Amino acid sequence: MRDKLGLKGRFNIQVRKNGLLVAERIIDNTVVDEGVAQLFDSGFGLTAALSTWYIGLIDNTPTPTINTTDTLASKAWTEFTTYTGTRPVWNNLSTVSRTIGTSAASPFPITGSGTLYGMFICSVTSGTAGILWAAGAFTSTLPVTSGSTINATYTLQG
Repeated sequence: MRDKLGLKGRFNIQVRKNGLLVAERIIDNTVVDEGVAQLFDSGFGLTAALSTWYIGLIDNTPTPTINTTDTLASKAWTEFTTYTGTRPVWNNLSTVSRTIGTSAASPFPITGSGTLYGMFICSVTSGTAGILWAAGAFTSTLPVTSGSTINATYTLQG
């Protein structure tokens, strides 16, 4: 069904250290079944629309797999949480262009070393009790170190 709707999105992540761009990845996403169900349910008034969504990072350990059946509570990947604060807010819809595009309200200040596998969008600032909208994997992993800052954007077109 998601393919017939033409739902497609793209993550863009930039890693900066000492103000310099050290890496960038642009990836397409998988809109998961739970996200499509939320779209239909809220669109047709079966559930309330969710007004706030958040961007999260996917850790490369253990080796992740992204599936359309993933939920926050049941997924084959681990969130990368070695940064200050909670998941940044993904901002609002542009009704003029029918494109939702934003940058995170605040960057991810990295506080330790690790390797990123990808990104995701969900409805909660932390934990696994919310709705997973989409997740995407980088074509190659992305190492990060303490003192790095990650800036992320996500664009959805329908």
